[in-house]
Amino acid sequence: MDWPLRSYFSDWDVKRRFSGATGTRFVFLLAAYSLICIASLWLAYQLRFDFAVPSSVREDMLVVFLWVIPVKLLLIELFRQFDPVLSFYSTPDLIKIFSALALASAAMLAVYFFLGIDYSPPRGVILADLFLSFGGISTFRLLLRIRYQQRDARNRQENGNLRRVGIIGTGDAAANLVKELFHRPSLKRKPVAFFDENPDRHGSRIHDLPIIGPPEALLDESIRRRLDEVIIAMPGAPAKRIREIIGLLQQARIRFTTVPSMHQLATGEFRVSQLRSVGVEDLLETNPVPLSRDAIRQCLSAKTVLVTGAGGSIGAELSRRILLEDPAQLLLVEQCEVQLFQVEQDLIQRGHRERIVPLVGNILDAGRMENIFREHRPEVVFHAAAHKHAVMMEHQPGEAIRNNILGTIQLAQTARKYGAKRFVFTSTDSALKPSDVMGAAKRLIEIGLQTLQREAPDQTRFVSVRFGHALGSTGSFIDTFSRQIANGGPVRISHPEAVRQVVSVAETCSLLLECAAFAQAGDILYLDTGQAIPVRDLARQMIELSGLRPEIDLQIESVGLRPGGDIVEVFRPDADRAEATHHPNILRLRRDDGTLPSLQEYETFLTELRKILYQSDPDQIKLRLRHFVPEYSPHLD
Repeated sequence: MDWPLRSYFSDWDVKRRFSGATGTRFVFLLAAYSLICIASLWLAYQLRFDFAVPSSVREDMLVVFLWVIPVKLLLIELFRQFDPVLSFYSTPDLIKIFSALALASAAMLAVYFFLGIDYSPPRGVILADLFLSFGGISTFRLLLRIRYQQRDARNRQENGNLRRVGIIGTGDAAANLVKELFHRPSLKRKPVAFFDENPDRHGSRIHDLPIIGPPEALLDESIRRRLDEVIIAMPGAPAKRIREIIGLLQQARIRFTTVPSMHQLATGEFRVSQLRSVGVEDLLETNPVPLSRDAIRQCLSAKTVLVTGAGGSIGAELSRRILLEDPAQLLLVEQCEVQLFQVEQDLIQRGHRERIVPLVGNILDAGRMENIFREHRPEVVFHAAAHKHAVMMEHQPGEAIRNNILGTIQLAQTARKYGAKRFVFTSTDSALKPSDVMGAAKRLIEIGLQTLQREAPDQTRFVSVRFGHALGSTGSFIDTFSRQIANGGPVRISHPEAVRQVVSVAETCSLLLECAAFAQAGDILYLDTGQAIPVRDLARQMIELSGLRPEIDLQIESVGLRPGGDIVEVFRPDADRAEATHHPNILRLRRDDGTLPSLQEYETFLTELRKILYQSDPDQIKLRLRHFVPEYSPHLD
């Protein structure tokens, strides 16, 4: 607990203290605490002398009361216990009140030992007074909280519009959710019952609400009609069980929401009461991603950090996560001012106004990037800006090369020039055996960054991180499915047997921070967290989450593979090409510096690419790419 004197005197305001609602609360609590402290000290004397206080002691009591009571009240004020909202009384308040009273008792003991019993109560009175005053004030505050809660409950009932909710789960998330629903009338929800799979808990009560039975009990009409909504509060439950529960709720035709994910709750990004719709990410089997929080904080804390593509899904989530690690400054670089404005407003709402610097800029603009690096000197760079629509880039590979390859290498050289310590490049798992321009371009960047690293091994640490389809990111096939469902269908998939490897945006960004903290210079890392999921199954699950029936209410159509696409796109490196790292979800690709070109050869090749970007047809550009990326199998028209 922070020492309260640190900031107390700097913001103490007499006018605020004695005016308005704050002044009324202060006077009320001052009178109540004074009476409790007087009564406690008087009763402590009576108990010490068996309700027969000697006349000699009674003569000294007035002197004791005249200094002890003001000292107690002053300490309670210093611990800010005249400030709190009366409808709340939690563990931090309890600790602060006890600390204030304990310090007052310590002061009485000091007076007792140095000045004697004429100015201080006997030791037995001091001890009894501590517990009596603590118990009295705590009970008073608890009664106030109960009274205000009852008043709020009456107001909610009078105002109506309360939704009766059932809570599935009885863990910490469920218990905390119910507590917040009781304390926050604005949520307009009234918890009425719990549902839990453990039969040993059935018939028990949490927060005075009954645990009725398992989630399957919701199929009972007599139970279902008592509820307006169900909240799934099982953030750590297996995805298979979540799918079963959702099926039950859809069968029961009852509205349902869920609490934030375990990752969001653990990072403090969301409160348990910030309910959301169940998304497809909740239906995937995921395990908690262990993170080296101390190392990540050491990497980012008090540093100037730059994120390119900050308006995209990965860039925005990265920015939110980085700000939790206390950087000195976060530079948000994005060429689309609309997206930059949106992420800026989101971060301001989260309380980060003073640390963020929104910068409109295109990584291809060498002058603009030079200006940003020269002015701000970022120490850590996360490069997430890129063209990412594989089908679109397949037909215009010149744009993929110009933005993704030439822009990235130019940015990396600028970062090295201005002394950046780390440069983390977001690559793709399709760089392993690319069959499209996007994968080949990312692979060529990886080669370029390793070449730069070899030329200057003691300068900027360049790291490439490969991962699969980021679930729900802007422009992903999940995003496309959502729009198609909202428009009434059909949902179009490439092939009925298509399989894609997907990973959540949250997991990806967590592991990107882990890679930034631990990666060695020139590493190419692979995030081994994705799941190989049949695309048709994902489409069916998304339709069902929308309350519709696949193939009945909404059709699923196969439109054929895109150019450069494969039926199965799972790009896990072979065991002989990868090695384990300190983290179970991160693999390191074995390096072969003997196959790397010289920096001069690489730059000569980039110069040749620049010349043919808009002078050759797409097939010629793809074939030229294969010169430096021999594992690339291009799709040729």
